[in-house]
Formats: sequence, C-alpha cells, structure tokens
Amino acid sequence: MPKHLDKHGTGVIAWHCFISDGEVRFAETAIAQADVRSQSDYAFIVPIAKKLYAPEAMAEILADLALGAEQGRHISTSRNQAKVPPAFMDLHIDLALRTL
Repeated sequence: MPKHLDKHGTGVIAWHCFISDGEVRFAETAIAQADVRSQSDYAFIVPIAKKLYAPEAMAEILADLALGAEQGRHISTSRNQAKVPPAFMDLHIDLALRTL
C-alpha cells in the first residue's frame, strides 16, 4: 500500500459512512459493526476498485470478489446490502473514472 494513503500509520486504509435521517457522514476510520462491511488486501482490491460497476460488468466483479474471498484476500460481513443507497454506485463510478 502506498505510504501516503496510510494516514493513521496503522497499515490500514479505511473509511465508513453513517446515514441516518437524511444525514450522511464520512470518516477515514474503520468501524467494527456495519450493515455493509468489506475488508480487502490492498493489492487485490485496487484493480477491482478501478472497474466501472456497470450492470454488464457486475458478474465479473462479483466473481473476482468471490475468488478473493476463497483466497482470504477479501472478507465481506455485510448484513444488508440493500441498505447501500443507489447513489453510491454512481459515486463509485465517479471515483473509478478518476483512477483510470
């Protein structure tokens, strides 16, 4: 992982988002419990994070994530994927376009 991304000096890059009653807050820390939570090896997840999550690409992306889970490089403890706001898909695409 690039050193400049390790803002807390822990070897972990993390963020979380709290959504409640129309309020949205982001922070650059991990939290233990979340409705949707993923943890991945940096080298594994970067190529996947750079992909555009278009409907036609999702089968391949999900297969990549499943392979990462088999290899122990991706862990998802999501309880309710439906809680992800649809706008987050657009946010991911906007961020991925900046990394291409």
